[in-house]
Amino acid sequence: MSHARTLLVATGAVAATVAAVLTAAPASGATAKQPKTPATATPVTVADWQMNEAKGATVMVDSGPNKINGVIGSGVKTGTVIQGATSYQFPWTKPNTPPAMPQNLVTVDDSRLNPGTGDYAVVVRYRTTSSFGNLIQKGQNKTVGGYFKVEMPGGHVTCMYKDGVVGPNGKVGQRAIKTLGTYKDGQWHTLRCERTAAGVTLTIYAADGVTVQEKRFIKGPTG
Repeated sequence: MSHARTLLVATGAVAATVAAVLTAAPASGATAKQPKTPATATPVTVADWQMNEAKGATVMVDSGPNKINGVIGSGVKTGTVIQGATSYQFPWTKPNTPPAMPQNLVTVDDSRLNPGTGDYAVVVRYRTTSSFGNLIQKGQNKTVGGYFKVEMPGGHVTCMYKDGVVGPNGKVGQRAIKTLGTYKDGQWHTLRCERTAAGVTLTIYAADGVTVQEKRFIKGPTG
């Protein structure tokens, strides 16, 4: 039996007024409606970060089965309540401009987060008024075990998967997809980016976690 691995994350871009809380996926038992998982795949939660720790917290607690905790940078505000949700708030920094500012990040180092080449989903609830920034990223180009990244160029949500397998041409397999709409209105949104053998599906939900605002699909595996 195959397993559809799901990473439930609550994270924010390094951008002004960004914050996030737990979102939902079938494996979590949460109430938000999500796309159906194929009957041949059993949902498995890799990590579940609610990001609702109190002010001054330094550890991001994984409430999932693997207890993959993260390190909260000193520049990240925890215990922030926005529109009724307890969340993290990330300071604005100009993108792609040195020096690096690791204090403005939440970092997790664990190989169990590797997307590999199988079914994998990343689910994030966030809000922002910024036009650019990473929401979440695992690895770099050609990282062994695979790579995924969700960012917001121009307020459009973009999701990319790379399988980490270097082919004869020296490149790794990849698929990327981008929303047509922009989602930087300061309201809560939930995004789900799922990679299967068929392709990559990106779904954006409204604040209620149920209403689908946009759903896009790109055909083809990453390998």
